[in-house]
Amino acid sequence: MDIILAEDDRNNRFVIAAHLQLHGHTVRTATNGAEAVDLVRQQRPDVVLMDLMMPVMDGFEAATMIHREHHGRTPRMVAVSALDGIVERAERSGAHFDAVLAKPFSVEQLVHALAPAAACA
Repeated sequence: MDIILAEDDRNNRFVIAAHLQLHGHTVRTATNGAEAVDLVRQQRPDVVLMDLMMPVMDGFEAATMIHREHHGRTPRMVAVSALDGIVERAERSGAHFDAVLAKPFSVEQLVHALAPAAACA
C-alpha cells in the first residue's frame, strides 16, 4: 500500500513510518498539511495518515482540501491526534476521515485503521 504520513513530530514520523514499512507499505512523509496536499497531488496514494495539529496547515484543512480537489478519487483518510475528544472533533470538523486514531495507539490499531472497512477510534 502506498501511504503518505503527515506528521510534524520527527520521532513520531520515524516510528510510525518504520512500523508501516515493516508491514510492507511504501511511506512518503510530510511535516505539515500543505506538504501532504502537494504529495497527494503528485503521488496518488492509497492512504493518507494525517496528524491533525501541524504547523503551516493543520490536518483538518489539508483533508478538506484533498477531498475538494480529488472528488471521488480521494485516498483513504485516517486522522491521528492526541487531542482530547479527537473522534468528536474530527466528525464535527466537516473534514471527512475514514478512520480516526487517538495517540498513543498500538501497531495493531494502526494496521486495522489502514484496512478499507475500518472505522477505528
